[in-house]
Amino acid sequence: MISFVVGHGIIPYLHTFYAAPIVEHGKLTAIIIEYKNGRGAIRGRQFIDATGDADLALHLQLPSFEPETLQPPTTCAKIQGLNSLGNFNWQQAIREHGVEFGLDPDWGWGGPIPRLPDVELRVDTHVFDCDTSGSQLSRAEIEGRCQVRAIMDLIRKYGPADANMTLVDLAATIGARETKRIVASYRLSEEDVLHGHWFEDAIANGSYRVNIHHANGPGITFRYLDGAEVVIPERGVEPVKKRWRDPVDTNPTFYQIPRRYLLQDRIPNLVLAGRMLDADKTAFSAARVMVNMNQTGEAAGVACALAINEGIPIQSADPAAIRKALAEGGSIIV
Repeated sequence: MISFVVGHGIIPYLHTFYAAPIVEHGKLTAIIIEYKNGRGAIRGRQFIDATGDADLALHLQLPSFEPETLQPPTTCAKIQGLNSLGNFNWQQAIREHGVEFGLDPDWGWGGPIPRLPDVELRVDTHVFDCDTSGSQLSRAEIEGRCQVRAIMDLIRKYGPADANMTLVDLAATIGARETKRIVASYRLSEEDVLHGHWFEDAIANGSYRVNIHHANGPGITFRYLDGAEVVIPERGVEPVKKRWRDPVDTNPTFYQIPRRYLLQDRIPNLVLAGRMLDADKTAFSAARVMVNMNQTGEAAGVACALAINEGIPIQSADPAAIRKALAEGGSIIV
């Protein structure tokens, strides 16, 4: 990837932090950065806020909102040797003994990692009652790592004495699911996602199910495009299966994200990408996942390139031209 970036004349700034915007006559002209050389600025004609937490957009005082409840963040871990536990049900052990190790009732999941047959990615806990603002981020990082350590200690105490289990890796940062969002030119709705609405200016297609991590306690709710709904109340508890709508003759197989979802009307040379985008609770719980957000990032980049080439604001870039360029780059555009 680095060779691809450098090969196209792009200068990457690693180990660099965005700090603040510079606005002149209502137009974003540069961003202030902090890096090893101290403080600097990067000028540009078009800008993309892909910070996830909408740092740039919020500093520009764009209209924003924060949902009443936020899906809690998680610290991911890679653990080797869970296979050595044999028939020991470590998930049930966490449910029975978690309080002893400071673990709240919770729900989690995991799976194998390709080419690492004895290593699993584990996403087993949440940090409840927090967000990733500056005042709480350190607490979330510490709490998430303590939770992983507690699970390891619990398994070592109650699991087989001959188990050979090792923590291989922790995520570099806690994984945020939901923070503040920016008001865009269009708000993606539950109806749009669950009924697979098509948009003439669609720049992304998603098939990942709606998954709402419960904010105030354990559990998760899944909703599918075929009308099924599954609620897992807690680790070790049988899922509750029901329907969010009656069966129909034809079910959608995907949903779409429109270009309008990336736009705001205050700063003419700024486009949005990533999980700060405008959606209601249910729609956001499907659209926020990485495979969908990657598509919004690519579309934002294409829109900026077209706007620069034509000397126009991003909002004026032709949706058909954006879709054509995405398709030529290998994106699935329907």
